[in-house]
Amino acid sequence: MKVFFWSNTKEILKVENKIAGIFFLAVFFILVINGNVVAGDMVEIIRTASQRYQISEDLICRVIMAESSFNAQAISRSNARGLMQITRPTWDWICRDFLAQDWSFDACAFDVEKNIIVGTCFLRWINDYLDRHQEKLNDERIKLVLACYNAGPGAVRRYGYSVPPFPETRRYVEKILHAPAMLPAGYSFR
Repeated sequence: MKVFFWSNTKEILKVENKIAGIFFLAVFFILVINGNVVAGDMVEIIRTASQRYQISEDLICRVIMAESSFNAQAISRSNARGLMQITRPTWDWICRDFLAQDWSFDACAFDVEKNIIVGTCFLRWINDYLDRHQEKLNDERIKLVLACYNAGPGAVRRYGYSVPPFPETRRYVEKILHAPAMLPAGYSFR
């Protein structure tokens, strides 16, 4: 069965797999009701961040789904905020050292666009960090990227550039790797 729905006035998403289509539709329904952002705006924000930081659109979507279930107002027990669940120290560091932005964590962490930019920039930094330590990596790169995002690069380094043995981090990595594709095969945001 094929499922079709509009992502904006110029594009139609075609989803071949019924389950993936229902999942994808549910995600975009959540996007529409959270954070006062319509699905088309979210698509454009993710596309722009993906292109700017060379991180796949699918990975950005999977991280958002795992971190906040696309709830732009999400707050964790550790006070991580927004779609990509960014903590204050990470937010301040990325904004200051990489984005040259004076975006206050308190004022901007729930802003959909800023949160995606900061989170995707952090994913880019993690990827570059792993590049600098390529010869030391003892696990699949994507697993290490996700482990760094969840537990921090220091934890990955302390455990010999492997996924740390933290149950939460191991579940997080597996959840993202085994989730249905956020973007159907062959689909591009373009």
